[in-house]
Amino acid sequence: MKEESLFNYNTLMLYVNGNNVLGERIKRMIVAEIPKDLAKMEAALHKEDWGFVGAMAHKIKPIIQMCGNKKLYDCVESIEKDGKQHLALHTMDSRLRNLKLQIALLLTEIEHHTQY
Repeated sequence: MKEESLFNYNTLMLYVNGNNVLGERIKRMIVAEIPKDLAKMEAALHKEDWGFVGAMAHKIKPIIQMCGNKKLYDCVESIEKDGKQHLALHTMDSRLRNLKLQIALLLTEIEHHTQY
């Protein structure tokens, strides 16, 4: 059985009304900026700055939504909510590690995506 793709170009195209140029710009922005945001989240996690972890998750959530993978979006959303509300902090480290792994796979998919 084929694994679900983390990146759905058709979903991105819905968000940009079929504008391929804008879609390609967003793909480049995701690849360039999301790793920086994850690094900030990780630094905040080590400082136990849960509010900032939640704020960074909030920042990347719309971009993740444009990628079209609900599980990944739900992961970001749960980190956002729990960070802001200081809930389930004992699992935050493992959830952030999982998010980083999934984002790395997402970035690979985006980098290898060919526009049709």
